[in-house]
Amino acid sequence: MSSFEKIFWFVIAIFASIYIYLEFQSKNHTPKRTEPILKSVIKIVDDNQTISKNLTLAAPKLQKELQKGANVISLSIDKNIDLAFKPVYKNIDTFLDFHYSVLGEYVELGASATGKIADSIKKRLFKDRFEKDIKIARENIDNDYTNVLNIYISDLNKSAFKGIQADINQDLFGIVNKEISQRVKEQKIKGATLLSTIIIGKIVTKIASKMAIKAASKSLVKGAGKLATKSAISSEAAAGGAICGPFVFICAPIAATVAWFGTDKVIVEIDEYLNRDKLKKELISMIDSKKKRLKDTLKSKYKNSLIKLDKMIKDSLKNRSVKKRVKVIKRIIN
Repeated sequence: MSSFEKIFWFVIAIFASIYIYLEFQSKNHTPKRTEPILKSVIKIVDDNQTISKNLTLAAPKLQKELQKGANVISLSIDKNIDLAFKPVYKNIDTFLDFHYSVLGEYVELGASATGKIADSIKKRLFKDRFEKDIKIARENIDNDYTNVLNIYISDLNKSAFKGIQADINQDLFGIVNKEISQRVKEQKIKGATLLSTIIIGKIVTKIASKMAIKAASKSLVKGAGKLATKSAISSEAAAGGAICGPFVFICAPIAATVAWFGTDKVIVEIDEYLNRDKLKKELISMIDSKKKRLKDTLKSKYKNSLIKLDKMIKDSLKNRSVKKRVKVIKRIIN
């Protein structure tokens, strides 16, 4: 091999060695390619849609529960108001016994003259017990109203907070329950005034006033007729006192008085025979009418109170934002 060939292959060997070395070094220093790592983490976020959706889905069921509650209160009103008025119906015959008596007639005439006949009739027909019975009725109705509210609000809360995580919403639950309690308290206070003595007094006074007009007009008619009859009978009785001899100054007035009140008794008994049943029916009809009006008013007021409270609570809940946990995908690069 010539010197040129040796030099040529020597140079080739050097270059080959250099190439191999550089290739090796380049592979050792080339940065490794890395892939991102995806990891799921739990994050707490605000949610202002769930309660509104829950209430929308539960609307038909809640409406049925609300109507069911109104029916319970309606039955309670019927039951308790009937119990409060029951003694009044029992007092009718006692009142009529007094009304169709000589004493009763003169008492009512005197009460008419002094403008107190309504009070007299109210006292005998309704007596002091009526207001006590009405107070008991009010308390019973209010208790049933409270029970209905508690049951309905419990159902409403269950529907509204369905699927909501309680452990991270305790503060919200506390605030909502406090607000609901305050609204319920306000509605109960308004409901309690429905059966106040002022309203009951108006009912009693209207019935008594109508009776007073009847009693006064009848007394005037009977009085005019009796006056002529009694005058004749009293004169005859006084003239007949001559048989009493020297005691005529005692005997004649007694005879006249007996004749006067005897005539009273006869006329009152005739009036009772002809008119008692009719007057009793009129009294029952008046009491029925006033009792029904009271019931209807109470039913309307309590139902409206339920509806108003339901709307207030729902509107408040719909605007509430709750917290919920969600999974979030996070990219982690090594």
